[in-house]
Parts: sequence; structure tokens; C-alpha cells
Amino acid sequence: MPDPDARALGVAPDGSDISKTSLASAEASKDSFSDPDLNPPEDPFILIRHPGVKKIYNQGMTAVIQKDHPQAILVFENFTKRFPDNLDSDNAFYWIGRSYFELNEFKKAEEAFRKVLTRYEHRPTSQGYKTPDSIYMLGKLSVKLNLEQRAVYYFEEVIKRFPGSAAARNAERDLGR
Repeated sequence: MPDPDARALGVAPDGSDISKTSLASAEASKDSFSDPDLNPPEDPFILIRHPGVKKIYNQGMTAVIQKDHPQAILVFENFTKRFPDNLDSDNAFYWIGRSYFELNEFKKAEEAFRKVLTRYEHRPTSQGYKTPDSIYMLGKLSVKLNLEQRAVYYFEEVIKRFPGSAAARNAERDLGR
């Protein structure tokens, strides 16, 4: 089942600047790159539902849908500062990352995606978590930065860790499988 947040955007994640042939050759010659942030965090936030804050989160989603990425970043950064342990906080960090990605601010996008991985439990999107999507987006960032072997690593990791997820299917597509 597609991710409802992705459906809300009305588009799939941005295409790559690297051909599938390049990714396939990087896949064949991949090095031993490993990312420790893909290991589950030792002390993740225990997430709770803060009453009345979903409205704030929804304001950020409205900005994402309207492609007002600076506003989305502002709303979601405020949300995560005030409610770092809210059930939607990992999602908010993901959307901060996606918004920075759309603005071509790749370093800031990477920082936001890594916060999803280092602060919150690693669970599938079907349980409301953005772990698979964040790993996938690290792959997309690597593609944008011409780090082909690293992109292959992230794509393969999301396929291995979250098989059948939308992020895994997108990674398989990007790898030309």
C-alpha cells in the first residue's frame, strides 16, 4: 500500500541524474562502505501522542503539499523542537529532509534524514515510521552527489531491511531491477 504522505505530495521522489547503467556498474563494483547510522539507536525516544499537536503537524503537511518547502521546514522544525517525542516527530524530520532535498540543500537534507535514523526506533512505514523512506532518501542524496557506490549501498539496505515497502520498490526501480 502506498505511503499516504507520498500520495499527498502527488509525486514520487525526484528522478536521478545518474543513469541506471551507472548504478548497475556501481553495484557490481561496490566497496565496503557502511553507515553506522543504519544500526538501531541505543536509546531512542519513547514516542507518545501529545494532545492537540496534530494540528501543527498538519500545517507542515499542508506546506509540503503546496510545495512551500521553506514554510514546511519552519513548521516541522518548530514541531520537533517542541515535541521531540511525539508520535509524528520522526515523520516531521523526514519531511524536513524532503523539503531541503527539494530545495537542493543536500547537507541539511542528510542531517534531517539521519535524525530519523539516530533518534527513533527503526520500524516500517506501515507502522507509521519513516525509517525505510529515510534510508531510501540517503540513497537519492548519494545519487545527486554522484556517490554511486554509496547510493547502491543505501538502496540495497532498504531492500534488505524493509522488503516489499514502497521505499524498497523505489530502490529496486532506481537500481534497474
